[in-house]
Amino acid sequence: MPDVLGGLRRALGAALALALMLTLGSCAYYNTMFMAKRYYNQATLGAPYLVDKPDPSQAQNFNKSVDYCKKLLGSYPKSKWVDDATLLWARGLIGKDDPGAALEMLRGFSARYPNTPLRADATFYLGLSSRLTHKYTEAVTAFEDSRRISPRGDMVPYAYLEESRALMSLHRYDEAAAIADTLIERFEKHPLHDRALLTRADARLALGDYQQARDDYRTLGGRAANDDDRFRWLLKEADCLEAGHDGEASLVLLRDALSHEKEPVLSDTTGKLGFIPVNLSGGADRWGLLKLRIGGAYTLMGRQQEALGAFDDVMVHYWRTPLAAEAQYRKGYVYEVVADDFATARLEYGKVRDQSVSSVFAVQANQRAANLDRLAQFRVAGGDSVAKDAEASFMRAELYLFQNDKPQRAMDEYRGVSERFPGTGWDAKALLAQAWVKRTRMRDTTGADSLLWAIVNQHPATEAQLAARDYLEQRGAEVPDSLIKMPERPLLAADTTRLTPPPGGDMPLGTTSPAAMDSTLRLGMRGSLYGGAADPRLRVDAGIDSLSRAAASTDSLARVQQAAIPDTSAKVIASVRADSVAAARARATAPRDTTGPGTTPAPAVPPAPMGEPVPALPPGIAKPDSLP
Repeated sequence: MPDVLGGLRRALGAALALALMLTLGSCAYYNTMFMAKRYYNQATLGAPYLVDKPDPSQAQNFNKSVDYCKKLLGSYPKSKWVDDATLLWARGLIGKDDPGAALEMLRGFSARYPNTPLRADATFYLGLSSRLTHKYTEAVTAFEDSRRISPRGDMVPYAYLEESRALMSLHRYDEAAAIADTLIERFEKHPLHDRALLTRADARLALGDYQQARDDYRTLGGRAANDDDRFRWLLKEADCLEAGHDGEASLVLLRDALSHEKEPVLSDTTGKLGFIPVNLSGGADRWGLLKLRIGGAYTLMGRQQEALGAFDDVMVHYWRTPLAAEAQYRKGYVYEVVADDFATARLEYGKVRDQSVSSVFAVQANQRAANLDRLAQFRVAGGDSVAKDAEASFMRAELYLFQNDKPQRAMDEYRGVSERFPGTGWDAKALLAQAWVKRTRMRDTTGADSLLWAIVNQHPATEAQLAARDYLEQRGAEVPDSLIKMPERPLLAADTTRLTPPPGGDMPLGTTSPAAMDSTLRLGMRGSLYGGAADPRLRVDAGIDSLSRAAASTDSLARVQQAAIPDTSAKVIASVRADSVAAARARATAPRDTTGPGTTPAPAVPPAPMGEPVPALPPGIAKPDSLP
């Protein structure tokens, strides 16, 4: 009996130990997961993710959350809750601004965990990481799948918002506005309501629906919680009015806002007091920003003097600040766009760097000044006067069209080309450009097609006719082949250059021409410092480098003698090369008669054959390595 009781006690103890072990393991797991979620929620302030943009100050909390997730997966790889840790790890990567790594983790999430209840959330974060890595089409598909999987889930409003943002990046503004409108209507009291309202306003502004966009911005201004946001939405209202070319309404709005701001103290622009930095904190720049927008409204209305005055006010109040740099840039823009005074505009653009070198407007000013410089240089360039005049007009038209946003002025330049050069290729090219402007900028397809047909019928055998035919056929029109004539390509002019005739006879093997051995002969000189064909004894091998030839050129006597003799024949130059210094050295190195009278002198050294080095070199020249 005691044995039985002892066995029961041992079995009960083992069971309790196992239960305790499982409990402790489960507690450890839950504690690790709790800490991972805790740091993540601290980083996002309780939100599912950072809706606006990653916050660098929260990177430490995201890192700790990711570390706890790694620890949990490493310690409990077989747990049924590993999908929670994996998804939280990916969310932490998105929070620490590493969406690429999160995208790689989430692409196979559903296949790795087929029975997970987190499939909808994982699909949403897959779309979010795709949008943050600029894969917008994949992001739209993922957000739609997320709503389809869980149509009543907590992440549905976030899926609507992020899908509208992805559609904005794809320039599908009408779809973006519709998705944002759905979020606004279905979730009126949701924290994402104002963000959806902003996305809809931006989409409407891009679509050209300026009044409705302004209404949305005004609503955001009324719901703003601080002055900075309220001022931000006020400027967006001004953007809508300016985009709609309603300068008067924009002036009324901006002047009313300016009356509530305090004018800053004038800056010292004389330099007597030294540079005193302007304090732009605490909303001190609002007065200058409003003045800049007022000047922009005057520019839009074509009122040059009022615009320049507004920009000058900004410069004297915010000297050598980014605001002053922008004001200086806009002064150049006024002279270029409103006054058409390109020379003065170039000078004004050149002053932007004096206000702020690091300003983005300094870069833009350099670009616009470079375009104006190129136009000015083209006007004074030589060449065909007709082609120069026509191409200068095309350059001005492109300047008005693409930089100054003045399609009507560009049309005037193109019409001027057609009027000055009727019936020419320039006329056809100008008509084609007018058709493009009418279709793309003025939305006048009927007028554009009329010009294209005029090119097809009146300008055969031109590149413009072929381009006009292509444009018409793209719109479904049928252009008869009988009207099309291929351009005639001008033939290249015959090459009349006369080449140097080859030598009359074949050169024997083993011989070397003097020009190949001496660089001075290759340059066309008739003689060389080291001998020519008439004096083989003074010839030096071509292996002598330029330093040796430079040393030989210091022989002043040879240079003076050569310059003094007008006859430049080969014989005279060869005799000059045998100058007194070389002759003296030859006598000094000859064997002397030391046996007395009647003794036979030593035989003279025979001349060196062609192509072999001279036994004795001129004085002052080092012996080359190639000589024995």
